[in-house]
Amino acid sequence: MLKKISVLVVAIFISTQLFAEEGRVSFGLEVTPAISWLNIDHPQIDSDGSSLKLNGGLIININMGETYAIVTGLRYNSHGGSLKGIDSTSVKYEFNEFEIPIGLKLRTGSFGKMRFAAHLSTGLGIPIKPKETYGFYENEKIRDFNLLPVRALYNLGAGVEYDLGAVILTGKISYKGWFSNLYFYKNKINLPSDQLELIDSNAKTYTQTIIFQPSAVELSFGVIF
Repeated sequence: MLKKISVLVVAIFISTQLFAEEGRVSFGLEVTPAISWLNIDHPQIDSDGSSLKLNGGLIININMGETYAIVTGLRYNSHGGSLKGIDSTSVKYEFNEFEIPIGLKLRTGSFGKMRFAAHLSTGLGIPIKPKETYGFYENEKIRDFNLLPVRALYNLGAGVEYDLGAVILTGKISYKGWFSNLYFYKNKINLPSDQLELIDSNAKTYTQTIIFQPSAVELSFGVIF
């Protein structure tokens, strides 16, 4: 895990050094309250609630002009939500993640000290510390789940910037989703009798891959130096 994080940090450092000498790089910090939930695609499992999380990290803007910038950084995110199975028991899942985003910020012209921006980004996430809570029982290995080491994600948002001179205050609302599944996981489920013949007339169960993807709505507050 430390090796993966080190690679991310080195990649960020190299990319920013290419533009630092020209004075086009600005750094900042961001705090992001978020509402996170789990999207599930399985005939016997449903989403069953969201979680309130607090995320944040380092912002790096590579300014390519007055109206647009390449944005990267390093973030620490928390995600979670609840799922409900066929027995109506709710199970809560949580995990944390290091994220390296790469995206584009498109800014308007200035309205006094204020201007608006659209944010479009993709990135890579490294999930860590998964946890399952089933009643009073917690399992950090999450039973049969095999956590993917790296996942692809995307973020779409809109925000505002307020220039105070020495620093710039930022605010943003965005939606975060994932291109890839969170886990390698196959689960045997019982089929109704009228569907058995579609697979195997002698079968009692079949194996289906669960599509398991978190989503989040984020409200970010930051300062750029």
